[in-house]
Amino acid sequence: MVDALGRAREFGVLRALGLSGRQLLSLLFVESMPVLLLGLLAGTAVGFGLAHVMMPFLSQALAESLAGVTIERTQIDWPVVAQLYVQMIALYGSVLVFLSWVLVRARIHQTTWVEDE
Repeated sequence: MVDALGRAREFGVLRALGLSGRQLLSLLFVESMPVLLLGLLAGTAVGFGLAHVMMPFLSQALAESLAGVTIERTQIDWPVVAQLYVQMIALYGSVLVFLSWVLVRARIHQTTWVEDE
């Protein structure tokens, strides 16, 4: 939603055509939630893959510095990861609500633009 303020003109036209604040929030949600979910899944996959790739190197470094301590396997606390995901989605949702409130309050639908010919 970084570009949402850059899309103020588009939102202004939609609001002038009768889009309500709630519909604007729904539009922002539908556009951004798949990106967030795909980002979370891709980040998890990359992190999990990197953990497995780096395990031999970390195990070797620990064995040298901590008198033989090695990493046998990675352990992921999935309930904690799920809790973090829920918190991230909630934070993202609150940002969307705030953004839609700012856009509605800015009265972007009452602004006129003069186009260069």
